[in-house]
Parts: sequence; structure tokens; C-alpha cells
Amino acid sequence: MAKLTIKNPATGEFLGEAPILSEFEVKSAVAIALKAYPSWRDLGFEGRASLLLKARSLLLTRMEELSILVSKENGKPLLEAIAQDVMLLMEVITYYAKNTKKILRKEKVRVGKWAFMGHHSHIEYEPRGVIGVIGPWNYPVSNPFGPAVMGLMAGNAVLVKPSEFTPLTALKVGEIFHAAGIPKNIFQIITGDGSTGAALLKSGVNHISFIGSVKTGKKIMALASETLTPITLELGGKDPLIVCSDADLDLASSAAVWGAFSNSGQVCASIERVYVHESILDAFTHMVVEKTKKLKQGPSLSPTTDLASMTAPMQVAIVEKHVEDAKAGGAHVLFGGTRRRDLGPQFFTPTILSNVNPNSLVMRDETFGPILPLVPFKTENEAIAMANDSPYGLNAYVWTRDVERGMRIASQIQAGTVNVNESLFSFGVPQTPWGGVKESGLGRTHGTIGLMDMVTMRHVYVNKRPSKKNSFWWFRYSGNKVEMLEGLCWMLFGSGLERLRGFWRYWRSSRKVSTL
Repeated sequence: MAKLTIKNPATGEFLGEAPILSEFEVKSAVAIALKAYPSWRDLGFEGRASLLLKARSLLLTRMEELSILVSKENGKPLLEAIAQDVMLLMEVITYYAKNTKKILRKEKVRVGKWAFMGHHSHIEYEPRGVIGVIGPWNYPVSNPFGPAVMGLMAGNAVLVKPSEFTPLTALKVGEIFHAAGIPKNIFQIITGDGSTGAALLKSGVNHISFIGSVKTGKKIMALASETLTPITLELGGKDPLIVCSDADLDLASSAAVWGAFSNSGQVCASIERVYVHESILDAFTHMVVEKTKKLKQGPSLSPTTDLASMTAPMQVAIVEKHVEDAKAGGAHVLFGGTRRRDLGPQFFTPTILSNVNPNSLVMRDETFGPILPLVPFKTENEAIAMANDSPYGLNAYVWTRDVERGMRIASQIQAGTVNVNESLFSFGVPQTPWGGVKESGLGRTHGTIGLMDMVTMRHVYVNKRPSKKNSFWWFRYSGNKVEMLEGLCWMLFGSGLERLRGFWRYWRSSRKVSTL
């Protein structure tokens, strides 16, 4: 069997191997899940919640072990492995274990005037069956296993296909979930490369949740369309930050530095464009540069490391390409701009740019790396227009002392989430929906809305007092029925005397109609 060889991106240390599952093996795994899924569905919300909360307890007791593995395999600082991966998954488990039953309870639908005729309506939610999750490498715990938890709590079997860069982390999470009592035929980790993900799409799963690039997301959408498999796509971003003239510069500059360089900028919600009011540009720029200079770059397991290695070699190459393209267009490198080869081949210095051409790659394409371009603006409308001038629409940020002003700006920005006086935080709040507009994706994860992607909706409509009299629109048709319905329309939708005349027409003709 072909295998993935996994190495620490910072040191080159061999970490382990993971199998590349074939199309036959993936289809077999899905068939096992489809057969087993009814028993998991029938376990009920309380039974599923109990097992997931046991998994949370094991994640807590094994937090150090898992966080160290994430840090080694992914390259991020240990603190970020804890806070943004392991802790976040425990938060997601807590929320859905406690709230899924309430969210998915039977929902009454009011039917207005028809209720007087005995009509009743409600919505029921059913698990889809088998959910396939295709995850990224930047957050190998929280990104793929958040949707997995949602799928499990909704009553589905789940298969997680992790990135080929971080399969060992996924296998470890799978081991922990199985140790908690979640059946192996209900929760499976299928490791491999792009061919494994393609096989999952063709395997007969009932839903696909994908987190990754726009390019890959479009391929997944095309493949899913062949079988009309429902999909949730959480794709890339080119997230803007608007710093208003009245912003607290100390807070806003710290938020910008953390929002741009956390996880070495390998975050779909990273701040990748900063628009600063011209009156504060110099002061803000100075603060950002000075704070960036203080960041410590080094080994991921050191508790004092702020930035560690990037994960994927091709991503480092993109970052270099964006810097060189910006420089060719006249940009000034205020700090950084190069690899830290003294630390390793995949370390890149956090980089601040000014005088950036709006058509350069670093302003148009997702960088997914530690680059922060600063651009001045004159008016609020200009800042909003520049923020919206992008094919992406995942996240956006506004900093101002005037919260009302911030919310007014937020309501004009084309993004799935707009944060006012916050940075990179809302994804960590599972009560809130997460997803984008434009090329940043379809559907949502998290919140009530995200959970709805994991279920199908059944609408039940009941007539509690069926009678021919109350079903006068049935066969047979006649001129009197036409007159009766015309009168009913005037009675329901007219005004003043029109309604009275409509009632007279309705009553007069209703006495002369009959139904088969």
C-alpha cells in the first residue's frame, strides 16, 4: 500500500506514515458507514451527546499530547495548537452536545387563516446519513472535526479525509473519539492524497463539507454536481481591515499584527489588506512595524515562540511570489520580505508593505502567509469600496471607537462575517455562523444555520378536520366556483367596501357549488 511520509515542516524530522486509501477502500468505508448509520441515529441525542462529551474529556486529558503533535506536524506555535485547534474543538463539542436536540426539535409552522379550517403544519429534521468531511492542513483539529462533531450530533455517520500534510493529527483525534466509545464504523478517518478525496466524492456519501482553497472548492462542486450531492464550501478569503480615524491605535495595531501573522498568516480569516485613514497612517504604520519587530520567530514547541514554520512548501513559494510582485509594482518593504533560512526552509519573516499597487497579487489573490499591506484612504465610502473590490467575501474587520459607526460600515461590506473591534475571534464561537459570500464559499458551518447542512428537512402538513365543504376547490369545477373564488380573493385581499362585496359574492355562490 502506498503511504504518505510525514515530516516536521520546521526541522525535517520524520514523524510517521499514513496510508493512501484507494478508491475501493474509500467506497468500502462508506458502505460500512451507510449500513451502521441507523443504529447511531436511533441512539438519540442524549446517547450521542454522552459519547461526545466523553471524547471531550479525553481531549482534555490528552491535550498536551495532541497539541504537541499538531505543533510538530503543522508547524504552528504550541500556544496556537492549544487555543485554536484543541480548545476550539472542545468548545464545539460542548455547544452541540448541549444544544443540538433543542435546535433540531420539531418546529411548528403557522399557517395563518387556514388554521381555522383545521390545517396544521410542522417541520421535522432527519440526519442525512453519511457525511464526508475534507479538511485543510492549517487547523488540522478544529477545521475538519468541527463539522464532524456537528454531523455526529445530528445523527450521521462521518468520514474525515484530512490533508495529506496533517494525517497523523487526524488519526490521533480518531483514536481519542473511538476510545470514548464512538463506534469505528460510525466515525472513520480516511487518509490519503487528492485521489482519496476525489474517491470520497464519488463514493455515495450524502453530504460533503469542504474547507480549503477556491480552486479545489470549484472542482469539488463540479464533481458533486454529477450526483447532486449537497455540499458546504468554506473557501479562501482576502480579508480587509478598515482602521477609522478615531480608532484606538494601540489596540488596532495589535489586532492587525495578530490578525495578519497568527499561524504565520495561514488562516482563511487572516487580515490580508489594511485600509488606514490617511490622517493616522504614519502613526499606525509605525506601531505595526515596531510591534512586528518584537515578534519572536523560532521552534514551534518553544512557549515563547510567536511565529514558527509555515506548513507547506508551495505556500512559502506563493508568499515569496507575492512579495516580489509587489516590489516590482513599486511597493516598499518596511519589514521582512524574506525567508528565515537560518531557522529552516519554511520560515518566512512577517512582512509589512506600503505603497502597494492595488492590482498587485498581494492585493488581489489570497496570500495565506505572513504579509500585511497598508493602504491609505480618504473617506469612509472609499474604504468600503476598496474593501469590497475583491472576488472574495469571507471575513472583514473594522476598528473604531464609535461602535455605531463600525456597525454602519459593517452593514455595507460584502462578507460572511464582519468583525467590529475584534480580530480572528468569531470562528471560535460555535454559536455564530461561519462562511462566506462570492468566491469564499457556499453554506455555513457553526451556529444553528451550520447544523442545518447536516440534516434534511421533512415538512408535514395535516388537515385535522377534512371535509368536502372545506375543500371546495376540488373537482368538479363550475362557473359558480369561479365566482366563489373571485369573491374570496376580494374578501381576503381587497380593502374597505371591496372586502364586503367580496364576501357577498363568496357567500352567494358558495351555496350553489358541489364537490365530487
